[in-house]
Amino acid sequence: FHEYGVGATDGTIDFFPPRRASSSHFSPVRRYLSRPRDGVVTAPVYRFSTIAARLGHDHVALVKMDIEGGEYDVIDDMLRAETSFDQLLVEYHHAYSTIPISRTVDSVTGLDRAGYRCFYISDRTYEFSFLRQPIVGVPKSPGLRAATGSDVDEPSNTGFLHSWLH
Repeated sequence: FHEYGVGATDGTIDFFPPRRASSSHFSPVRRYLSRPRDGVVTAPVYRFSTIAARLGHDHVALVKMDIEGGEYDVIDDMLRAETSFDQLLVEYHHAYSTIPISRTVDSVTGLDRAGYRCFYISDRTYEFSFLRQPIVGVPKSPGLRAATGSDVDEPSNTGFLHSWLH
């Protein structure tokens, strides 16, 4: 256990409390705009590349991410970083009233352009799994083949998300 979180920058960020006191899902996103800032916790965060370097890694095989709305900025930062990763399992939080579905579509499109192919989307449409693949000429999984009508991935072949997620 390390006493810091992952963020899009090195520093500290505010984590906003959940609606229910029994929940532990603090979020870097202010989900309830009408609520006062009572209970906000400020905590240290580091970029994915900073954490990897601190732990002596230049490559990470698997990243699992459920960071309550902070995933969008962190994934953008990870794609710009020099630390590579092979697989990403992420829970997107487009169900929050302050996060439009377009943020998820943009994030998935960015991952696709960087060579990460989506191989699983949960029935709830929050949990996505990506695997780094060459950008062109990779056979698709049966699920994506059915969703897109194509046997081979092509750059930015994420049109199925726009219809599937809406």
